[in-house]
Formats: sequence, structure tokens, C-alpha cells
Amino acid sequence: MDQEVVKVVLECKKDIRNSHQMFALLDDYFEYSMQTLDICTSLETCLEKARDSQSIIQLAIKYFDEESRMVDNTERKRYVKTLDELGRFRAAGNPFTNKFFVLFESIYKQQLVMLKKLQVRNMRFGKKIKLAKVWTRASNIILGAAVVSALIFSVVAAAMAAPR
Repeated sequence: MDQEVVKVVLECKKDIRNSHQMFALLDDYFEYSMQTLDICTSLETCLEKARDSQSIIQLAIKYFDEESRMVDNTERKRYVKTLDELGRFRAAGNPFTNKFFVLFESIYKQQLVMLKKLQVRNMRFGKKIKLAKVWTRASNIILGAAVVSALIFSVVAAAMAAPR
């Protein structure tokens, strides 16, 4: 889990508790993060199996080179070690199982859903920010007009009160 995300969550926990949508979004984020960790663990297992298969192939190549140089072997005994290693490789099977791909597809779809939710949320925030900027400008214009009016009224009042 990203430490920065945890810090932000802890700093904003009151705001998050008050917003049902934000709480649901955060809950989804943590759930998807846990599932992403699951796929990382599954990927690690698959990569270990692939590394083991690579070692088997390298050993088979080594045996093939050794057995190719032998001249006194009969055809029947020739390449026995190589074939044994290739048999082990075949028995090991595909390191990336269907379970991994199903899990990967599931995580992919969940990440797309999360992206969609974040885009919707971002659009809402964008609209709120735009509205806040409009209100800020309007407030500044009204405040400026009030200050100018006050200055004009004070000048007019001073001019009327001044002796002639």
C-alpha cells in the first residue's frame, strides 16, 4: 500500500467519514489494492516457475552438447539425459496458469471500473472548482464596486460638507 495514500487518508478521515461517496470510493480503492497484491503474489509464483523451466532447458542444452560430442554411445542410449530434462520441462507445463489469467482479467476490469469512478469524481470536482472560481470573481467584483461606491460617497459627502 502506498504510504502517501495512507497519510492523506489519515489526515482527511473526518471529511471522508462525512462523505458517503468518498468513503465508498476509498473502500473500493483498498479492496482493489488487496486484490492487486494477490495478483502480484500470483505473478511472482508464475515467474519462479518460469525461472525453474529456464533452468531445466539450460541443463538440457548442456546435456545435449555433452552427448553430441560422445562417439561411443549407441543410438539407443544417445541423448538420454537431454530427453529426460526435456520431459521434466514438458511435465512442468506452462508457468502462467489459467488461474493467473482469470485473476489478471478480473483485476483489469476492476481497475477500469475504478478509473471510471475517479473520472466521474474528477469531473464533479472540476465543476465545483469552476463554480467556486466564478463565485470568487463575482465576489471580487461586488467587493470592488462596494469599495469604489464607498469612496465616491465619501468624496461627495466631503465635498458637500466642505465650506464654500
